[in-house]
Amino acid sequence: MDASSAARPSASKVAAVTSAFWIMKICATTVGETGGDMVSMTMNVGYAASSLILLSVFGLALAAQLRARSFHPFLYWTVVLATSTAGTTISDYMDRTLDLGYAAGAALLSATLVAVLLIWRRSVGSLSVSDIRTPRVEAFYWTAILVSNTLGTAVGDFLADSSGLGYVGSNLLISGAIAAIAAGYFFTSLSRTGLFWGAFVLTRPFGATMGDMLTKSPAKGGLGIGTVGASAVLLAILVICILVTSRPANTHRAAPRGKGWRRFWLRMATAVALLVSVPAGYRAYLYFAGNFHVVAEGEVYRAAQPTPERLADWAAAYHLKSVLNLRGHRPGKAWYDAEVTAAKQLGVTLIDYPLSADIVPTAAQVADLIEILAKAPKPLLIHCKEGADRAGFVSAVYLAAIAGADEDTAEAQLSFRFGHVSLPFIPSYAMDEGWEAAGPALGFAD
Repeated sequence: MDASSAARPSASKVAAVTSAFWIMKICATTVGETGGDMVSMTMNVGYAASSLILLSVFGLALAAQLRARSFHPFLYWTVVLATSTAGTTISDYMDRTLDLGYAAGAALLSATLVAVLLIWRRSVGSLSVSDIRTPRVEAFYWTAILVSNTLGTAVGDFLADSSGLGYVGSNLLISGAIAAIAAGYFFTSLSRTGLFWGAFVLTRPFGATMGDMLTKSPAKGGLGIGTVGASAVLLAILVICILVTSRPANTHRAAPRGKGWRRFWLRMATAVALLVSVPAGYRAYLYFAGNFHVVAEGEVYRAAQPTPERLADWAAAYHLKSVLNLRGHRPGKAWYDAEVTAAKQLGVTLIDYPLSADIVPTAAQVADLIEILAKAPKPLLIHCKEGADRAGFVSAVYLAAIAGADEDTAEAQLSFRFGHVSLPFIPSYAMDEGWEAAGPALGFAD
């Protein structure tokens, strides 16, 4: 045995292509879309800077993967996720900062991907992804993945924003193409390698349009969950899938009869519990931390129900002159009496206005709120119980009606960043319906 043979890993260093692989691939690429947008837009880092940051993360993760002597599931999927996130910001940088546009960017990236695959085949003699062991083959593998994920973002954005299909229509089109590839796999003798790369490329725009559908506002055809919430949930699903699928190959065979199924259901129960706990835990964290945020610097702030101590701290730090309590006039309730006492001691005007998170606000209520927001002494603190739903709705109304913000900026107050979940089967979706209904009164088109 020569030195090169001894140094070569005994097994492939990449994940086996199974049904679970594609589930994790879609999760990773969707997180790439939502995570990239979160860094570049929600965190306001910018496309150029976020591209450099995420490419650096990709470089570090890839270096660790190339140095590894065997397949490590978490390391492998970290690199996939890093290529997805970096690909998102690279595509956005090409399309928007360089002003190439979606179509030109997609064409350039398509040509680049074809070139990478042709050079890989010419150099190695195969495009197989089932036996990735040597550094040279692995370098081609990860280069193709990075380019295909970047291409997927450009194609997804083009279909969702420029084709007229919208997020749902784009997803249906791409889903149909993926289904055609799956049919080709099961019912034809087409090249398995070619089908893999076709599916790999298409799952990226599928993830991109899925990410857009999760994060964009309902007015734009999305669910309005926000980049932070969507990224957290999808990342949790990815981690759970890795945990469920990364057990040693002989564990199930060695288990006594019945224990394999018990272990499977235990893993599934743990996965569901973790999935539910991520958004619930984040919202609980916001509540107990006060959920305090700036709506308009020096003018309006939002929060959960403040304790007397927090109200005193915020009044001193932000020079509050008034507080809008959306839980209404509730004498006899400990929280209300404590707030009344604290406001008097601080010389802050307390304004009570009852608003339910589970009932769509009426036009009359919106008019009342606009008048209150216009006349209330500033700086003003808006709060409800958890600071997620009612406070978000009223903050959005303030930005639209008083501050003159555009619809997207105002509507961002109703996002998972603040703990609000925009799903139709949740009672607090009434705030989203109220926002859509208030659009014409706020100067926005239906």
